[in-house]
Amino acid sequence: TIVKGAFSWDLGLDHVDRMILVSLADSSRRQDFGMSYPDFLDLRSQATSLEGLAAYRMASVNLSDNRSLPERYYCVTMSANGFLVSEQKPVLGRGFVADDERPGAPPVAVLSYHVWQDRYGKDPGIAGKTIRVNDVPHTVVGVMPPGKRFPEETDLWTPLIPDAPALQRANRDLMLFGRLPRGGSTAAAGAQLATISTRLAKQFPDSNKGLTAEV
Repeated sequence: TIVKGAFSWDLGLDHVDRMILVSLADSSRRQDFGMSYPDFLDLRSQATSLEGLAAYRMASVNLSDNRSLPERYYCVTMSANGFLVSEQKPVLGRGFVADDERPGAPPVAVLSYHVWQDRYGKDPGIAGKTIRVNDVPHTVVGVMPPGKRFPEETDLWTPLIPDAPALQRANRDLMLFGRLPRGGSTAAAGAQLATISTRLAKQFPDSNKGLTAEV
């Protein structure tokens, strides 16, 4: 339902025909699963049929600061390459860089245009200022253009920084999206990712047995 809903909205994507979603399916029960962070890293490093593969999770968060009362927003926690894969470029500041997802990195955030407009009055100096996401201070590094809210109805983005639980292969709470190269096909990408996931199932039977990646 989440996947279908995400791709039925106008989220400001260019070349949406080249975007794919990747999930895991149980071969015996045909049940869909999320992806683990280690699985994501393996698929991303081995998939040559894609221009890029990114991961995210979404949650409702409290956004607060010293300006006004806290508000509830939808926050996408996303791998640093997510803006590159989705071809979303900020209208102010920058997106994420690899160092932003390094464990111990200073927390940063990118705002959607409507949050910048509605809460901060299009403050041109918002980049570099501090906001609190669930009471954790984050430095705002960028603002996305109007309508750019992929992968869901996103209000703000934070980097996906793996902690100890996330490094467990059985912890499956991530959604994956990727971009096909020009001339690439969903079938070719699906076949390659299925092959990689089958190999992972043999390598890690305790957590991956019977699970196959589907595009």
